[in-house]
Amino acid sequence: MQQNRHARILIVEDDMLVRELLVDILREAGFEAQEADCAREALRELAARPFDLVMSDIDMPGELDGIDLARHIGGSWPETRVILISGRSRPALPGDILFLPKPFTAARLIAAVTQMITQPICLAS
Repeated sequence: MQQNRHARILIVEDDMLVRELLVDILREAGFEAQEADCAREALRELAARPFDLVMSDIDMPGELDGIDLARHIGGSWPETRVILISGRSRPALPGDILFLPKPFTAARLIAAVTQMITQPICLAS
């Protein structure tokens, strides 16, 4: 995994304005941020290049939501961290996933990302 501010982050959010805002905040903080507008696009991005962290909205249109995406990531890219975001109450989440309730500040976003990319990975054997 890359260290701290050089981490590669994939933002998955169907709302274009929210997605662009999250990407801008992370880039301004020194992270390398890419974007996807749905879970299927995120899976294509993950298959093409490694990411240290994926931050995804839970509620998205299409056949896969953020929780489904997190399960795919855990099965195929277990070294990739996941943060799920939502304006709804916290759902039951698989694995070592961080839930970040909306709305949140830029400072809280950066703190959550930093927390996830710096903690040790515990892979099940």
